[in-house]
Amino acid sequence: MDYFIFISTKTEIISQSFLPKHLIFFTSQASFNSQKPANENIQSIEKSVVWQISYRHTNDLYKLKSWTYFARKIIQEVQFFTEEILEELQTETAEFRYKKMLENEPELLKRIPLKILASYLGIAPQSLSRIRKKLTT
Repeated sequence: MDYFIFISTKTEIISQSFLPKHLIFFTSQASFNSQKPANENIQSIEKSVVWQISYRHTNDLYKLKSWTYFARKIIQEVQFFTEEILEELQTETAEFRYKKMLENEPELLKRIPLKILASYLGIAPQSLSRIRKKLTT
């Protein structure tokens, strides 16, 4: 994973996702489709290049068969990624998910602020500190 984002409301950080480099499309789909402001903000933690496309231009592209195929593939990838995260949140402990990240993405863990990582894991920063301490002893 090379890129990561967090999502926040007006009052608190609610970490949602760390985007792997192959998953470079993100939006508030409900906001985009309804053309109403989103309830959350999507923010990058690291320097990023952001491209945007308007709702009108997106609909123009959907007229192309090749774009429709491309969009369907992206939607499937995002859905798979989302289902994987949701399943882990429902079936695995925060400690297990942290260990998995430690094994698979050790460099990423060095770059993520602990408060955001704890939020992503669904635990308080103090709980993350206890998990980290337990794993180092």
